[in-house]
Amino acid sequence: MAVYNVGKDRSKAILQRIGQLAADLILREAKAQRFGVILRDIEPIGLDAFVKTLLKKGKSEKVTLRIAVTDPDWSEKVLQVQAGLPDAQKPLLTNLEEVAVQWRNEYLRTIAVLANKPLTRGASLRDFEIRDDQDAIRLLAIQQSEAASTAFLRNFWKSLTHDQAPQDFRLQNVVKFALELEDLSSDD
Repeated sequence: MAVYNVGKDRSKAILQRIGQLAADLILREAKAQRFGVILRDIEPIGLDAFVKTLLKKGKSEKVTLRIAVTDPDWSEKVLQVQAGLPDAQKPLLTNLEEVAVQWRNEYLRTIAVLANKPLTRGASLRDFEIRDDQDAIRLLAIQQSEAASTAFLRNFWKSLTHDQAPQDFRLQNVVKFALELEDLSSDD
């Protein structure tokens, strides 16, 4: 009999996976030499997982990333995450949109802006690539199709990678589905 990860553990796992997906999305853009990326509508998110994955993978890929999380509702959480970072990485994370604009004006790359509300200085960041929850779903679908154990699942996940895929899927629900499938396959 399978024991499913439910309640707080499942919610935490979903948030962490969304944070990791968002980080992977930013890293893809950084590898493509993008100046900056605005990540929108990625909610809910495991902010710890997002920042730590982004900084860790960025370091291993030899990419310096600067992260601005501009949603005022997340200000306290950003400061908590920042306090837990090594001193050398603390300046790479901010909760102020103005700092992201300053980084842009100094031509520092790659800048990641996580914003779930309209940016007040958005015109200053108009040359940034914009990615959203649908891009994260496509990335998850690519990752899952590569790991799928059956042709049916590979085809299902590949169908979510196309531009014609349904746009009304919520990232949180797709991540939950992927985690459920992983739990089922680990029981075999």
